[in-house]
Amino acid sequence: MRRLLVLKLGGSVLSDEKAIKDAAKFVSAARNEADIVVVVSALKGVTDDLVSKARSVSDKPDPDVYDQLISMGERISARLFTLALRAVGVQCTIVDVDTPFWPVITDGRHVDAEPLLDESAQACEAKLRPLIEKSIVPVVCGFIGISKDGEVTTLGRGGSDTTATLLGRCLNADEVVLIKDVDGLLSTDPSRIKEARKLDVVSVDEIAALAKSGAKVVHEKALRYVNGYRLRITSIREGLNGGTLIIDTEEEVSSNISADDVNMITLVGLRNSRLQSELVDLVSQEGTPPLAVTFDSHSATLYTTKSVNESELHALVEKGMVKAVAVKRNLSCVTVSGRNLEGTPGVILRITEPLYQHGINLYGISTSANNIRVFVQRDLVEKVKSLITASLNSIPIAGDRVI
Repeated sequence: MRRLLVLKLGGSVLSDEKAIKDAAKFVSAARNEADIVVVVSALKGVTDDLVSKARSVSDKPDPDVYDQLISMGERISARLFTLALRAVGVQCTIVDVDTPFWPVITDGRHVDAEPLLDESAQACEAKLRPLIEKSIVPVVCGFIGISKDGEVTTLGRGGSDTTATLLGRCLNADEVVLIKDVDGLLSTDPSRIKEARKLDVVSVDEIAALAKSGAKVVHEKALRYVNGYRLRITSIREGLNGGTLIIDTEEEVSSNISADDVNMITLVGLRNSRLQSELVDLVSQEGTPPLAVTFDSHSATLYTTKSVNESELHALVEKGMVKAVAVKRNLSCVTVSGRNLEGTPGVILRITEPLYQHGINLYGISTSANNIRVFVQRDLVEKVKSLITASLNSIPIAGDRVI
């Protein structure tokens, strides 16, 4: 059985007629290695121009008309690229909302719609799979969805990447390849640091953390559909085996809780700018940093699994670095993990509300792109786990689990 690749062509890759022809030749060559589904963005600058024109004629454009307007960039792009592919001998077809092949079904929210995974998966199998089996390349408009009521919607920032990763998930693709005008993911912003270097391999969790901090290579929303396949960021010059490979390191759902105690260390009266690094080193466990650290102008709180030597901590007082130290023992950390947790509305409330209702005190909470940690009394861990699990069962979070 041939491999299945979803190739997404960014707008900067389709910058002019020559670039479109080069991209068509690239896709034609890729068909020698695998079955192909193509997702296209709008041509460079087109969507920005449409948004500007909409805002110039209406201060508050109707959302339904606005979505139809700004989707035109991808719709034009799909038609141009279909012409280019056919010119190099590739059998292909346009996949747009007005064709019988459309696969992306959304919740109907305009401007920033959420794809409905089950409905989209069913549509992919019914409508795209037969094309693939006939060696026809679907050329899918990125960024666009259609509601159950038949209204055109758009997927928000990074929407074409989201289309590609969604189709990869729904079609059980072997790899989704985001073809951009950069050769891969760089270690930092090259416009600021000239020594920025390309990364060969990163994990989904690592790139999600970068996306949350503002890195613009892949939007967080697109990452939540990366499951069961490899994601690659590359350019036409780097090819299908170059660029940066993003691997899915997500573990299976687990309900285990570490038996280790968690100690909460509080220091007040911070008096030395070097204290932060010295303190983190002091409470790290065999190279593993604390579970969470918070600093403000006058105090610091750290949560660590390492056995705490209070004499070592009090040495910070003796050095004049802090005024006082306190240690709270017999706590445990409950971690809720899942893709794009911070993008799930109300998820923190879902975690904390049932604990409040049962009179369970929180000794701290920390959040990141993929984890929410709450610190509670150790003897309440099983109850906390049960309450959180029951609460989260009522909201869809990709791969959510309690550890």
